Amino acid sequence: MLLALAGQHDKCAMIASGVDVYRDMAARIYGLDPDAFLAIDKKELTTEQTEQRRVGKNGVLSCGYQISAETFWRRYCRHLGEEGKELAVKIVGIYRQQWAPKVPALWRDLEKAARSAMVRPGKISVANCGITYWLTTRAGLPCLICELLNCKLLHYFNARVAARDAWGRSKWTYWGYRNGQWREVEPYGGQLTENVVSAMSRELLVDRMFGFEEAGYPIVFTVHDEVVIEHPAITKLVMEEIMALRPPWAERSGVPVAVEAWVGKRYRK
Repeated sequence: MLLALAGQHDKCAMIASGVDVYRDMAARIYGLDPDAFLAIDKKELTTEQTEQRRVGKNGVLSCGYQISAETFWRRYCRHLGEEGKELAVKIVGIYRQQWAPKVPALWRDLEKAARSAMVRPGKISVANCGITYWLTTRAGLPCLICELLNCKLLHYFNARVAARDAWGRSKWTYWGYRNGQWREVEPYGGQLTENVVSAMSRELLVDRMFGFEEAGYPIVFTVHDEVVIEHPAITKLVMEEIMALRPPWAERSGVPVAVEAWVGKRYRK
């Protein structure tokens, strides 16, 4: 979802074709031959290769939302000491400059659009990726509205222009629920991106939940990105066919979708 929204379609195509993008990232980090590394069967990876893939996975999943090298080191490389700091700087740099260079542009795009809406109350601001922002009032408080590609809305309550940052740009804040209480939050591009990507990913799943209901297969519950169906005639093939269908907005954005289903008498993880 993140890569599609950023227009990083080369990586979306890799995902759609079944390529292990974690190993693709790892190959860049460790200077490996990508084709040779990707050709190895996952079950035949050595302990060292498995660790390299794990590092690549951390890079792909965390660097998409503007994580700093310092934070990456604290979360994933602290056990390596100074060497880990150098590795963290390298990973963040490779992601931003080589592996997914269009993603940082998405952070700036959303941050700029949100800021523009904040300093022009009532005016609609459209990001290059199609996400829309405008400032209005909800429950007597200023509220920044974010409209997703499927027209669903996100709300940033008590959104106010606070001051100017080190570059002279207007800063804004909103109220967010953090650690059991409402706090003032100063958003940044990576966070706005995470908000949009998480919401759109959920919308993609919910669309298929309605698809199951419309096909006559009642949903028992969901677990993260997993939908659980209870029906005497359900099959693995039917589930995968329904789950693989994409809503029009996801097709237009080039969001790759892969599905996997299983059938059993009891739920398991």
